[in-house]
Amino acid sequence: MNRDELAQAIIDLENGQFGPLEDEQLAQELGQHLKPLIDQGVSFHTPSPSHRSQETDEPLDRELGPAKPPVRTPVRFDGPTPEIATLSNRDRARWIFMERFIPPEQLETIIGCVFSPEESDRHNRELDEFLDRLFLLTDVASALEACDLPALQKMFSSTLILMRHKELGDGENGRLPCSIENLRLRFDAYFYKRRSVPNWYEEQSFYSEPLERSQWVLCEIDYLNCTLRSPEKRLSNYARTWSLPSSSSVQKSALEDIYDRIICGEALQEHLFEQNCNSCTTTQYDKGMGVHHSVYTVQKDRKIAIHGKVGLPRWRTSRRLWPGVYPTLIP
Repeated sequence: MNRDELAQAIIDLENGQFGPLEDEQLAQELGQHLKPLIDQGVSFHTPSPSHRSQETDEPLDRELGPAKPPVRTPVRFDGPTPEIATLSNRDRARWIFMERFIPPEQLETIIGCVFSPEESDRHNRELDEFLDRLFLLTDVASALEACDLPALQKMFSSTLILMRHKELGDGENGRLPCSIENLRLRFDAYFYKRRSVPNWYEEQSFYSEPLERSQWVLCEIDYLNCTLRSPEKRLSNYARTWSLPSSSSVQKSALEDIYDRIICGEALQEHLFEQNCNSCTTTQYDKGMGVHHSVYTVQKDRKIAIHGKVGLPRWRTSRRLWPGVYPTLIP
């Protein structure tokens, strides 16, 4: 049998992409391959881990356990559906994305920064320019021309719009650079605590490195599985589905990944990125032996864990998390 076809079928099942298998032998072999995992899942008990990596900050009692599927906010309408052709791009975004469109006013409250009139004008102008580019994408423009709001909502059902702001409020009418360190100070409930020793990543330079600039982005909520294909290939294919060049689909840094999780959680009161995924980022660090280690994140029960290792993490029965990336689309 074709090993790649079997692996892709397993990945499709994991991502909820169900459909009949025309190859009877492939279907039989797939069932035989999955049965031990299903049996194991039914009688699943949390084992005591014999060891743990240095590059982890999760408590032992949270090391294992079945992942929860993401909870999606249902689409809600207030009043009759409008004629979308008559709306401004900002109002179109509100109807298409619903709660998953996080406007500057809401972001201002979450991060604790009071924007000056000049800042508000700039953020709103940049948002309008972002929406202009987004709504000019081929499939999006066709749906807009047809005034097909359901098609647009379906097209963007697994995405959200937010601005990554380069500053955070410090609680005293001042501002701090947006970094993992300062996010942890402001949103401590999202991070694991250590009673005696610091988290391993606090000694790394990426912990205090600030976000370079503020920017509006479209964030994909569903991760791209990188078990068989590299993040670069997955991201390139993702950009192609939007009829965009590969450069428009960007892998997140550790800071961007953590920022998106927190802002999403605070704005929606739902943790949509909390999936069975080792989120691979572009952030790297050197342990002094000339070997670059990559940073990846995991979220469970709201808490964000930061890990590091050489290469991509792998799926294993004791820790059922797929290696993947959450793309950022910048049209």
